[in-house]
Amino acid sequence: TQAEEFVNNNDIPGAIAKFKQALQLNPKIHFQPDTEAVQNNPEAFAKKLVASAYITQAEEFVNNNDIPGAIAKLKQALQLNPKIDLDPDTKAKDRNPQALVNKFKAQGLITQAEDNLNNGDFTKAVAVYKAIEKLQPPKEILAKYWNILCLQGSLRGHAKDVVKNACEKAVKLTPKDVNILDSRGLARALTGDTQGAINDFNAFIESTSYLQKKAQRQ
Repeated sequence: TQAEEFVNNNDIPGAIAKFKQALQLNPKIHFQPDTEAVQNNPEAFAKKLVASAYITQAEEFVNNNDIPGAIAKLKQALQLNPKIDLDPDTKAKDRNPQALVNKFKAQGLITQAEDNLNNGDFTKAVAVYKAIEKLQPPKEILAKYWNILCLQGSLRGHAKDVVKNACEKAVKLTPKDVNILDSRGLARALTGDTQGAINDFNAFIESTSYLQKKAQRQ
């Protein structure tokens, strides 16, 4: 715990010293027991933790509109831990600082778009989503954003506006995501495309995840 405090202060030597003390007291200690691989190398583990802290700090820089500062932090993370995955939420290993900065910027914009939707300003929300698209976040993330607009737009009386824009874009990005098909099904139903809605809802109902949820509820 003391080592983690050193990490939070970017004091790598101090963190390494504490990890070494812990290892002397308990040679069998596992610094990160929630992972399969045994983590008991003080230097490597301290650098790994500091690198992760730099990623968190980079997001804070983005939120403060300091893009150069964010990129610098991510480059520091890569220097400390060349094997680090800057964005573990995506399937591929990401070592591109600019791509992660764009994702952080997109996350800030999505909050803005949600505020626009909650205030009934659909036009502004669409403009924000187009700005998100220009940032070119990972397709899984972009699909999630378009799906939110598809669903929320439909629920707020804009099904006609979103069905061929947001809904189709989301499906095109991740055609096998049944939750996105479910959202498009709602938009299709509200715009009179009964057969299209049935097809989307059937795909959702027949999905394994849906059947598991249904079994749990029963």
